[in-house]
Amino acid sequence: MRFRSIVLPLALIAAVTSTGGCVVAIGGAALGSAMVLSDRRSTGIQVEDAEIEHRVNDVITQRFGTATHVDVASYNQRVLLTGNALSAADRAEIERLAAGCRGVRQVINEIRVGTYGGVRSFLADTELAGKVRSALLEQKTLPGGVIQVVCSDGTVYLMGLVGAQEAQTAESAVQRVSGVRRVVALFEVLTDAQLAQYRRGTAQNPSAGPAAVGSGQ
Repeated sequence: MRFRSIVLPLALIAAVTSTGGCVVAIGGAALGSAMVLSDRRSTGIQVEDAEIEHRVNDVITQRFGTATHVDVASYNQRVLLTGNALSAADRAEIERLAAGCRGVRQVINEIRVGTYGGVRSFLADTELAGKVRSALLEQKTLPGGVIQVVCSDGTVYLMGLVGAQEAQTAESAVQRVSGVRRVVALFEVLTDAQLAQYRRGTAQNPSAGPAAVGSGQ
């Protein structure tokens, strides 16, 4: 059975439970209605990201079936791959397949070579995602809905269109959460002028604009 990575917008007010079915609903249907309202991406880009995830998952499944466990998250047409592949060659092939999908402008390959930890690992990441979301919600200077959180084997990936101070605040908050092994910030950092446009509601979606910043600890 393939489980999806936990991808939670800050504005999603829903309890993360310890059952797989409820978690998938939170990351799927419930996520869809929340992110359109509060996300800094345009509605069109949000739809495109959902379609990209479908395309990438489809080509991976067609090529590997159930031999790998790979999770796909697309934010602003940048694709994050997490999970497990059985070999380095499979890992590279999955990245190549993802990069060839329509609409993808960057692939970030965080797939580990090895076997998948199973339901226990999935539930641990689910619990951790809830703790991370709560920590981010407590940061009064972070607007709700601007950051996506992906948890995989204790590593927390942060994606979003944010200002420099917002990025620093989010990363610092997540680093203090118990159970987090590593934080990888994959933000696209907005200039002050772009951030001001978003706050006024006049920004155009920067599908190729802001500088991408990645860091991990």
